[in-house]
Amino acid sequence: MARSMLKAKGMSNYFWAKVITCVIYLINRSPTRSAPNKTLIEAWSGFEPNVQYLKVLGSITYAHVPKAARTKLDDKAVKTIFIGYKHEGYKLYNPMTKKVIVSRDVTFVEDENGNGMQQLKWIRKNDIFMF
Repeated sequence: MARSMLKAKGMSNYFWAKVITCVIYLINRSPTRSAPNKTLIEAWSGFEPNVQYLKVLGSITYAHVPKAARTKLDDKAVKTIFIGYKHEGYKLYNPMTKKVIVSRDVTFVEDENGNGMQQLKWIRKNDIFMF
């Protein structure tokens, strides 16, 4: 499942560990044969999981930069790539700084097919991903 998610978005194998954790997160919230008509999270905790916040892995996103972290003329959002979930928000990869950030204030760019990277080409140049 992780390999097909990487290849569907044209992402580098550099992200395989992040994608594996995202796949585990999604499997725990998916129906299973071992617990009929329940997800694993529901069988464990007794509460039905909320899946309205699930997004397409590898989508282009814009993460809000807090006012304290920017000056007057700096951008209010930074262009990132969605790579997973965290309790505090979404895990995002910033290709310019090569860092993973976690943010709740995110705008997702998805077309009608749910594919935010339809024309995005990955170029690996000295471990920097440019788009």
